[in-house]
Amino acid sequence: MTRRETAPPRSNSATRGRPRDPEVDRLISRAALELLGEVGYDRTSIEAVAARSGVAKASIYRRWPGKPELILDAVRAQEPANEGAPEDTGTLRGDLLAAFPRFLVFSSFENSQAPIITGLIQAMRVNPDLTEYMRGRFISSINHISEIIVERAITRGEVPPAARSLRLFHDIAPSLTVARMLMTYEPVDDQFREELVDTILLPLLKNA
Repeated sequence: MTRRETAPPRSNSATRGRPRDPEVDRLISRAALELLGEVGYDRTSIEAVAARSGVAKASIYRRWPGKPELILDAVRAQEPANEGAPEDTGTLRGDLLAAFPRFLVFSSFENSQAPIITGLIQAMRVNPDLTEYMRGRFISSINHISEIIVERAITRGEVPPAARSLRLFHDIAPSLTVARMLMTYEPVDDQFREELVDTILLPLLKNA
């Protein structure tokens, strides 16, 4: 069983002081995710995060009570700035391509996404709050985005109403994207996105 890493006891005075610096939070979160990808969840520690980020361990503990909370917040920090409705480009193909970054977890880490996702999967097995967040953030969010895009396409006459019943569509783009990163370590670039949309998603929806 993995030992839960928590903060040492601290006085009430430790919780007061200057407001938190967003740049320091960013450094800590990035260091935590880098370590998650390099050594895995079990071997990621507050001490290692402090050494990687250059932020004192005590400062990290003032922000988070332990590693589970730190990793959860580090993942949350990766959310896209725009969490509203997906962009309406006027075409189904354009909408799918524009929404693609919303299917990614760690797009800001470029080619180092794959090992971080591997560490994240490990972390989800022992961190129920992280598991709950990932389900809500990605499963519910992706389903919602997909439903909006399909409804727009039905209204335009690009796909038949039966496209609403293709629940599998919601899983294809995220699943193939993660499989590409974890199994082949190939980049999720514009060429991959266009091939996925043109050869799989569009035919599937139009022939529903």
